[in-house]
Amino acid sequence: MVSSTFVAIGSLCLVSALASARADNLNTSGVICQAYNAANAMDIDYAANGVWNRSTVARQIACSVPRSKLPAGSTPAFFIDAYNNAGTCTSCMVTLYHFTGVEAGSQAVLHCAPASASQTWTEFVSFPFPAADDYARVICTLPANHAGAIFGITSIQP
Repeated sequence: MVSSTFVAIGSLCLVSALASARADNLNTSGVICQAYNAANAMDIDYAANGVWNRSTVARQIACSVPRSKLPAGSTPAFFIDAYNNAGTCTSCMVTLYHFTGVEAGSQAVLHCAPASASQTWTEFVSFPFPAADDYARVICTLPANHAGAIFGITSIQP
């Protein structure tokens, strides 16, 4: 026979655990990205560590960014992990969309490796407004000839 005190204490512990739980950040590999323009699909290379452009000209990729619904009042934030050969640049646009498909806002990122050295880099992107249930997409322009890569994108979950 289970006492009502045991059930009450067990229920209280469960509610307390759920109330203090927080979501983990969602890390997504660059291999989730694809050619932004389908005609350029054969120019995009996928490796164990990310996505690269093998064309002799810069190419755009589009990456969906999975994320959980944020707590009310939270501002969305992301990390982009990438690489550039010496003297090359990668530009990205992080865009949020309401569940209705209407754009909520976007943030631009430009990272250039110095002419003297290749560089692995991480860029933090934060939005200045709350967006609990918006969807995210990242479009990046990768330099030509395997000179830059997107390793992954992390959705920060407070």
